[in-house]
Amino acid sequence: MVDPSTTTKNNSLKSSLTKPFKSKKIALLKQNVAELQNTLKQTEEELGKAKDEVEVLSKEIQDLQSTFDGMKITHASNIDDLMERMMEEQMARSQEKKEAEEKLEALKSEYEERIMAIDTESDEKTEELSKELTEQMGKIKKTFLQQRDEIVAVRDQLIEEKDKEIVRLEKERRSVKKMGMRAYKAMKKNMFGPSQKEKMRNEERSKKKISTEEELEKSIQNIHSEKISLPFPTPLFDDVKAEEKEGEGETSEIIETGETSEIVETEEISEVTETEEPSEVAETEEPSKVAEANETSEVTEVNEISEVANADETPEVVKAEEASEVVKAEETENTSSESADAAAANEKPAKEEVSSADGVGENMTKCDEADSEESVSLPADLIVSSSEPTPDQTPTPAPTPVPMDVEGDGNDKLTPEDIVSVLKERGWKAEIVDESSIPALIRTTRRGLMKCVDGRPSDLSGMDGPKALGGVYAIATNRDVTDINGLKAIVEEVKSKGFIPSCQGDENADPATRGCSFFDLWSQGKLEGIPIPEFDFEEGKAAILEREGVYECLKGAHEEKVVYVNFVPNTTLAPNANNQAFVVDAWIVDVFDLDASKYLLSAASTVEQLGGSLDAKIILPSPALTPNDVVSVLQGRGWEAEIVKKSDSPRIIPVSGEGLLKSVEGRPSDHSGMDGPKSLGGVYAIATSRGVTDIDGLKTIVKEVKDAGYIPSCCGDEQADPAPMGCGFFKLWSRNKLDGIAPPRFDCQEGKNAIIEAGGVYETLAGSSEEKVVYINFVPDTTIAPNGDEQAFVVDAWITEKFNLSMAKYLVAAASTVEQMKGPLKAKLIVSDE
Repeated sequence: MVDPSTTTKNNSLKSSLTKPFKSKKIALLKQNVAELQNTLKQTEEELGKAKDEVEVLSKEIQDLQSTFDGMKITHASNIDDLMERMMEEQMARSQEKKEAEEKLEALKSEYEERIMAIDTESDEKTEELSKELTEQMGKIKKTFLQQRDEIVAVRDQLIEEKDKEIVRLEKERRSVKKMGMRAYKAMKKNMFGPSQKEKMRNEERSKKKISTEEELEKSIQNIHSEKISLPFPTPLFDDVKAEEKEGEGETSEIIETGETSEIVETEEISEVTETEEPSEVAETEEPSKVAEANETSEVTEVNEISEVANADETPEVVKAEEASEVVKAEETENTSSESADAAAANEKPAKEEVSSADGVGENMTKCDEADSEESVSLPADLIVSSSEPTPDQTPTPAPTPVPMDVEGDGNDKLTPEDIVSVLKERGWKAEIVDESSIPALIRTTRRGLMKCVDGRPSDLSGMDGPKALGGVYAIATNRDVTDINGLKAIVEEVKSKGFIPSCQGDENADPATRGCSFFDLWSQGKLEGIPIPEFDFEEGKAAILEREGVYECLKGAHEEKVVYVNFVPNTTLAPNANNQAFVVDAWIVDVFDLDASKYLLSAASTVEQLGGSLDAKIILPSPALTPNDVVSVLQGRGWEAEIVKKSDSPRIIPVSGEGLLKSVEGRPSDHSGMDGPKSLGGVYAIATSRGVTDIDGLKTIVKEVKDAGYIPSCCGDEQADPAPMGCGFFKLWSRNKLDGIAPPRFDCQEGKNAIIEAGGVYETLAGSSEEKVVYINFVPDTTIAPNGDEQAFVVDAWITEKFNLSMAKYLVAAASTVEQMKGPLKAKLIVSDE
């Protein structure tokens, strides 16, 4: 149990201990209450203020609500007005549309009526014109028939007159022959045979008389085979031609009758010679038979007259038996010569004066003169010849083209002046131009096709190869190669010269291989003096492909405006679809040892037969370009230009293998290799100089630059969109702003990707162009690095030799680029100190 006293003591002790703490706690609590009361009072005051503010805000909200309600009402009113206006406008537009449709229908009806009226009127006029034309054609036909009958009558009259003339001449001939025979008969009885010397003299004189006899025979042949021609147009109707052929057949029969009677008459003349007396009955023969007898009996007559002449000059004569043998021998000999002369007379009638001591030649001459005065021109269908053509006769060939004989000034070497002269004679317009005046001229490369001269675009790349007629077919035609094996050998030869052999067709031909117009002309024998090939289009193509040649397909139609004949070695012009031209690289005749005149004749003939432009420009090499020449050209374009020495150019540095072949711009780059050569747009400079416009060609150039020891590149800037378009040169190129340079077939992004893919780089230029001068550097393997504080265009001209480019074309493109970019027209040309 607990002691109560102890409990009391503990309570008193506890009370004494807790009393001070309670008093302090109470005081603290009172203080806290006082503070809380103050805080409450302040809070109440703030709350009162807040209530006042709430009341103000509530009032403002009410005002805003009132304003909003008013605006809503006003807006609704405005919407209603707008809708009403829109409906009114819509109604007005519907009304206008309806009225316009009504007007359109009215116009349509009106024009349909007009068209019908015009069609009706046109049909009526067509019918009237058809009737009028039929009447005119009938009148023309009638007039033609009348005039043809008149011509035939005149022709018959001329034939009749010639027959009469033949009869008269025959009578004279027989009279002279009779006198000669009588004299011969009398002398034979009274004279001795001649001495050996006289025999020789008589033989010589006999030969002279034989010559006279041949001339007389030709003249008589002329009369028989003379073609009578009168002026009149070619028949207009087929039935008229048929009637005309019938008339020709009737006329030919008259002549043929005379030809078939030659044998009989010749036998009669032989009998007269043997009996030494001419038959009197022969003189009364019909005119046609007399005419034929004249042709075959002249041999005997002349021989007999020769004997009479010899007898007059010497007292010695030939004995009867010897004279008879001489006459017969001479007959045989002269008959063979007569046949040859007659054949010659049929091909080309001879009209010559024949002199004769007996007066026969004089009469024949008069007859020929009369014939020439009466001769007039007649259409081919109405010409009557002395005989019908034999089966083996062929028609006269058409006139051949004017040959391209270009041996100027007696030398075998072909000159451009010769070509100009010959082309002008063929009706061309031709001029000689300098290489520098043709900015599109590019250097050939080993990746280029030896392709057709055609100016149409191709489906292949490699347009920087030489242009020849039909590609490899130019060599085949020039060397008269017509077989497949010879063609394959030519393909191998072209490959050995560093070019890709090719042939071509087009998308319009069927089959496509027939699109090569040159091969088409060759295969049809339309190239003068060139034998046709033994193979066709497909076989030629297959042989070329078999030997690793290529086939290209051309697109579009021929629109060539000029023919370039290029004498600048190792250069060509790439096809440009927007400015087509035939390109004939004449310098290949030296590379492949061809006949230059034959090659250029084929080219001229091909263009003419294709109906192409007869406007030719003969391109000659320019003299070697010097810094002084560049200064003169730039000054002519309004530039300031001067030549400075390398030693006076402290910024010039040597190039290294770590340097970029980079843009000529002077802006700072994000790349470190600034000690490489500077060119227009980097690798794009080489592409534009060579006419390369495709991605594959661009990649090949990138590889070439790497092989040359530089890092290929292109550029852009941070301001352009897309960034690669920041290359000013590419921008001008892609927009076709560079004269004579075809634009690329890829955009700036595709070009950049191709360069990077092929192992090149892309650099980004910073800032804006602030170039103050253009450096044109001729010192090999040196350059000037860009300086952002002192910007300058740097054109390393020496790379033209490094990459086989045309310096003239390259520098013209550089000048044009600076001018179009509004750069400084101030140039310093850096040359070596030597």
